[in-house]
Amino acid sequence: MRAVIVIDTTAFGMSAGGVRMLAALADIQGLGTEESFAFVSEHIRKNTRLVLSRSKRSRCTPFEAALRIVRERWKKTARPRQPLSAEGM
Repeated sequence: MRAVIVIDTTAFGMSAGGVRMLAALADIQGLGTEESFAFVSEHIRKNTRLVLSRSKRSRCTPFEAALRIVRERWKKTARPRQPLSAEGM
C-alpha cells in the first residue's frame, strides 16, 4: 500500500491563474509551445519538491508548508504601501 499526499495547488500559486501567469511569461520570453510547456512544468515540479521537502523538514502539512513559502516570498517582494493623500485622489 502506498501513501497519497495531496497538495493544495492554490497555496503556492499553481492554480489555473498561476499557470496562466507562467505561460504568459514564457510567451513574453518568446518560447514556443513545447518550450513553454517545459518551462511551466519545471516551475510546478520545483515548487512541488520545495513544498514537500519543507513539509517533511518542518513536520507540517504540505498546505501549511506552502502557505509559509508564499508568505516568505511575499515578504521579499512586497513594498510598503504609501498612504493616499487628498492630492493624489
